[in-house]
Amino acid sequence: MIARDINDLVDNMKPGIFVFLLLLPVYAWSANLSDYYGVWAGSVVEGPVSGKSHDRYNVIIELVPGKYSIDYPTLKCGGKLVLQGKKGRHFHFRDKLEYGKSLCAFGGYTELQMINADLAAFQWFDSNGVLRAKGMLKRRSQTIAL
Repeated sequence: MIARDINDLVDNMKPGIFVFLLLLPVYAWSANLSDYYGVWAGSVVEGPVSGKSHDRYNVIIELVPGKYSIDYPTLKCGGKLVLQGKKGRHFHFRDKLEYGKSLCAFGGYTELQMINADLAAFQWFDSNGVLRAKGMLKRRSQTIAL
């Protein structure tokens, strides 16, 4: 009985309303950085560099109120991320390395595209704007902003 009522509802619904209801979960995902506060981690792959094979290494990003940081434990370097801008669920950060500067490329920037509440696409660009590393990060823990 319920299935028939739902089918009747869908059959009689205007196409625009049906599409809106179908896509509502996509639009409901937040574009506020505070909704993504927490620790994000994953493995990324560095693209081809002349004379060097592909490298895979770990990335940990911490997003907490007023403090954004990045750590490359495999490379033994990291530092601050400075939010440069955002568009929807896409966040653009300038990297400011604070330790291991001689071990990592300097002057690049990081971009995060939030796929959902627990998954983000990571991209790292060098100072010339060339994509050098990419991968997926999963949220390890969540921080609630008060």
